[in-house]
Amino acid sequence: MTGDTSTNTENEVFEIEEMDTKNTSFSLDQLGRQCSPLQYVRELTQNSIESIIGSTGEGEIFWTFDEEELKETGIHKLACIDSGPAMDGEELRTLMNNMYSSGKEQSSQGNFGIGAKVAGLYRSPKGLIYKSYKNGKGNIGELVRQPISGKYGLRQQEESDGSLTPYLEIPISSMPDEIKDRESGTMVTLLGKSEEEDTFTSPPEGEQGKEWLSRYLNGRYFSLPENIQLMVTYRNNPYQSGESNYKRREIKGMKHFLNLYQDASGEVELNGAKMHWWVMNEKFRKLNYVTNFSHTGTLFQNEIHDLEVATKTNKSRLNRCGIIHLLNRMVIYAEPTTDGVFADASRTEIFIAPGIKAPWNDWADDFFENLPPEIAKLEDEASKRSSDGDINIQAYDMLKAWLKDYKVPKYTTKDSGEIEISSLVDSGGVPESGSTSETQNDKLNQQRKNTGSRGKRYSDFTTDDGEKGREVSSEQFIPRVDWIDPEDQPHLEDRAAQYIRPHNRLLINKKYRGFTSWVNLVHTEKGGGKPGSRTIVEDACKLHWQVHLCETVMRVQMLKKDGRTWRMDEIDTALSELGLTTAVSGIGHLDKAVRSKVGHAIGKVVKKRDAELLVP
Repeated sequence: MTGDTSTNTENEVFEIEEMDTKNTSFSLDQLGRQCSPLQYVRELTQNSIESIIGSTGEGEIFWTFDEEELKETGIHKLACIDSGPAMDGEELRTLMNNMYSSGKEQSSQGNFGIGAKVAGLYRSPKGLIYKSYKNGKGNIGELVRQPISGKYGLRQQEESDGSLTPYLEIPISSMPDEIKDRESGTMVTLLGKSEEEDTFTSPPEGEQGKEWLSRYLNGRYFSLPENIQLMVTYRNNPYQSGESNYKRREIKGMKHFLNLYQDASGEVELNGAKMHWWVMNEKFRKLNYVTNFSHTGTLFQNEIHDLEVATKTNKSRLNRCGIIHLLNRMVIYAEPTTDGVFADASRTEIFIAPGIKAPWNDWADDFFENLPPEIAKLEDEASKRSSDGDINIQAYDMLKAWLKDYKVPKYTTKDSGEIEISSLVDSGGVPESGSTSETQNDKLNQQRKNTGSRGKRYSDFTTDDGEKGREVSSEQFIPRVDWIDPEDQPHLEDRAAQYIRPHNRLLINKKYRGFTSWVNLVHTEKGGGKPGSRTIVEDACKLHWQVHLCETVMRVQMLKKDGRTWRMDEIDTALSELGLTTAVSGIGHLDKAVRSKVGHAIGKVVKKRDAELLVP
């Protein structure tokens, strides 16, 4: 219907009495609990950045300590100083006593205008001291939590005549040295939770001791705006007696350091995101003032959100990206490219739409399908070094013979298929480690492509109303195996193996104590401890250990046949590092088979040597 819409417009023109916050202090506490431990540093820094950009466009920000507080109390109190536009007394009063006011327009895609006071006061209830200088004058206000009532607000200061005021005028000579040559500026000092707390040197929420501020700010910002200089002061000898020694470092952001210490880097354009990636060199690990471990995150407005460093989530993300052997050297940031992207109030997570978080795993899967050739080459080279071609061939043939009597339920799409399957999850493919005695797999060492058996996606279950599909050969799901060192894969320390389901990869820890002690025992008892028998024992143990783990992976997957028994999360638990370690905790049957095999092999060698001695 195309009628007159003027009536609807008229109905929308009316006045309201705007909602107010009845208990501001309660709201501040509630929001404060949502803040990440160091969010107050981010919020004060970002306020300073936006203040400078909104005025002259160039300026300085200094994170340091309050020298006056140190002189008066002997305690280091953290302070943020900037050369941006300042506040007079009444402006300070208005802005400080309104929780959601910062002088900037609020929007879902902006800085919200609520963070600095909330995050700062929650971390420093003893007080935030604001000193602001403009037009040749200074003003001071102290935003605190009243310890008896628990309410927040500006502490009432006593004037010379005995009257009370929320701010006091202070001399321009008290302006910090860092901004004395500027026309205006502001300093915010964090007193902390008590008068005795040192909020500057190395607070408990910081990492890397004296470098905590530099590490956080470099790791928080991807890059900083042009013409803004961000500096951090730190105590170079915090735990030594005598006079303190201070140094100052400029914050550059992660982009600077990643580009400086990379062996390879690039970008991959995906549907809905751009993936920025770097393969880092050994020197990168020595920088304790940046995020110097392998990590992943989401890039938004030149800040790094959703950061995962040395966690299971980080490992899972990188594995889904196709990163196996470069796990300790990779940094990947996903940057959403769609409209309507915003961050949550805690500035930790990114949403691509209301209620929809950044789909990192989907982007990781797409990244794998478009794996940069530089990464593929490095991964393939590392895989060849960590795999044993002969043992992989023997293991493959043993498992293939076993699979003649058993099936792993897997399905793939086919328009003319007679069954309906669930959404595609796993990648399949035969091992790339070498040929088998039956097929000679000449092409298995070629670089992975997105077509063919290894590039396809597979489903575990049949389902009503699913895609048309067909059942696929079970032998395609014999896991590809790499024997790795836990120094390269720290998460496998004292774990037998890891199964990466999306890529059908099995990483076996060659230094797992259960395996090495077994090898040593067989070598001593069956090989007599002789050096010449060591290789025979190791190869036999390795083959049967590998086959046992591969069989465990495949048998567990049989439990989900047709989706009628085990749930997928239960399968994942059974195939976790702990699950696989448990699976090789009882190996009496393996020990018996290996001892017999080793005995025969050593016997053949001995007979051959005896025969050679009899030849005249």
